[in-house]
Amino acid sequence: MTIRNLALVDIGSNSVRLVVYDESAPAPRQVYSEKIICGLGKRSPSDGLLDPLRCKKALGALTRFRTICQSLTVSRIFAFATAAIRDATNGADFAEQASAQLGAPVKVISGEQEAYLARRGAKAMLGDIDAVVGDLGGGSLELVCTAPNGPAQTLPIGVLTIRQNALASAKSRRGLCEVLDRHFSNCRPVEAMSERFFVPVGGIWRAIGRVALANADILMPLNYLHLTRKEALQLARAAQRREALSGIETVASARRKHLATGGLILERLLRVGEPRGVVFTTGGAREGLLAHLSDPDETLHVDPLLADVRRLSAQNGIAREEVENHFTFTESCLRGLGLTENALPSRLIKALSHLHPTFTGLNADLRALGAFNFVLHAELRALSHHDRVRLAAMTAFAFKGTFTSGRVRQTIRKAVGSALSDLRLAGSVIRLAQTIAAGNHKRLASANFTRIDDRQLLLRTHQVDIGADAIARWIAQINKIGRRDLRRLVRLHR
Repeated sequence: MTIRNLALVDIGSNSVRLVVYDESAPAPRQVYSEKIICGLGKRSPSDGLLDPLRCKKALGALTRFRTICQSLTVSRIFAFATAAIRDATNGADFAEQASAQLGAPVKVISGEQEAYLARRGAKAMLGDIDAVVGDLGGGSLELVCTAPNGPAQTLPIGVLTIRQNALASAKSRRGLCEVLDRHFSNCRPVEAMSERFFVPVGGIWRAIGRVALANADILMPLNYLHLTRKEALQLARAAQRREALSGIETVASARRKHLATGGLILERLLRVGEPRGVVFTTGGAREGLLAHLSDPDETLHVDPLLADVRRLSAQNGIAREEVENHFTFTESCLRGLGLTENALPSRLIKALSHLHPTFTGLNADLRALGAFNFVLHAELRALSHHDRVRLAAMTAFAFKGTFTSGRVRQTIRKAVGSALSDLRLAGSVIRLAQTIAAGNHKRLASANFTRIDDRQLLLRTHQVDIGADAIARWIAQINKIGRRDLRRLVRLHR
């Protein structure tokens, strides 16, 4: 397979970033990322000109990015600049110099375009979500509703410029709160926030989200961290107190000095907008541009989670037909046993069918724990923390019935509670599928389940003579785990 690398360059108010993706995979895979803090948003208040030293640093970064792209044989470079360049008096001149240094055109996008990319980026990482997305940068705040034809608006609020743009009398905390509240009280996306989620986007708000992960000792990616509005308000206030950040190493030093401003903006926005909750994401304008390049008209309806697990299974040489046969068997059994779509969504069963075969080659002693930790930390999009733990546990339970690690047991029980037996059941059923297949997934096509009555499910398969004892053991395991309220048993037709 020919590797096709695509590079995205984001020239923001605070940093200049390069991200390189491998386009040859079923879902684009990030292969390189680098960020350089330049602070272009700190312009001269008298004439609005970009600072020459900061421009020099940014142009030097772009020269380096050009060399990196050449080394990685990048075939396409897409570069865009946001508020710092858009609002600067000499922004057009800088964009021309930046294009020359990068060796590719740099497009200065409008606030409306930036809001569009933020919306696409959030949806690419979270899936379909009814929310208002807020992309906070150094020089502006883009707010956009994810609903079709939802309102969008750019506000002159940024972590580098809010104090600079405010009146001298408004630079106290109370004065800044009044300035922020005026902006938010007359903003259509904020008016649409009630009864919707709020999705914070941008480096500063991501850093605040990582503070929440550290405080709660959550060992999962930031993407899809969900907080209630009350929890988010507590987090926003904590970000404004230096002592609350002591000992937290997950926030870069360059971000720390702006956390208080970012926390204040988030606090006032939540108080005015009153969303139903807050969902953090690692998606933003770059991810939005990537989504736009692959689907400019938003006509493709692909589940980001399933795209990611397809990529992982393809990388491990697992045929799609094998995944489909395991999925059909597993879902048919679980539904026959009474697990509804609400109890265990089909998308998680499909993801399990992709992931389970990728771990069969691991050391037997570490297979279950390795599978659990991989799924818990992998870059899987559109997967809530609750569903991530469920998927990790199902994948692991296919290899081992219990865990000796107290931390693993605590993580699972905290997330799933009484539904633990459902996850054990799913893991055991897909292991039964593997046993029946006996190295040839096509054998699963002849296996089917028939419900005899409200208490029994009959498994018919022509492969009884191939590992009949092993098949019987897994059926016994399934019947032992099965939920008492369902009271259905699997019988093997001989």
